[in-house]
Amino acid sequence: MVRVIASDVPSAGGQADVRRMRLDFRTWFGLRGRASVGADDRHCVWAVGVPLPHYGLVNYFLRHRLAGDERLRVMALHERGHFETLPVAVALGVIMVLLGRGRLGRRSRGNTVRTVADWMAHHAVWEGLAEAWLLAYEGRRYQRASWWRAAGFWGVMLGAGAWLVGRGRLRGDR
Repeated sequence: MVRVIASDVPSAGGQADVRRMRLDFRTWFGLRGRASVGADDRHCVWAVGVPLPHYGLVNYFLRHRLAGDERLRVMALHERGHFETLPVAVALGVIMVLLGRGRLGRRSRGNTVRTVADWMAHHAVWEGLAEAWLLAYEGRRYQRASWWRAAGFWGVMLGAGAWLVGRGRLRGDR
């Protein structure tokens, strides 16, 4: 079970009226982390004491029908999933760079667009990994609450990614 450290903590902008939840945790490989998520879909995670504020776009689509505290709890666990799957995301990034993907070579607009698209695809894979971790962690509880929304969302994401990659190959960009 998730141990919630604090609830109703002020948001990053100092707004005390937005319901927030904070979760402190330690990953399987020893990294300490903290996730602060809010009902306004603004999140902040801390890795090695460095804050990384962001908007929870994936959480917005996948969790908006869940009830208050349950929604915040699942969003915090999703953020933890990013930490738990960090070694896989880093390895994928290293492989991308070693294979010549994900880094700027010759300076051209097309190359920059492809590089940005490659890193966006990397992030989409990492989002999927975090969601898969959440599914494994939550088990049947997750399946009852979110499986159809997750399946639809990831189906659209994978379809869009395949379309972009295929479009680039058809045009000879790759």
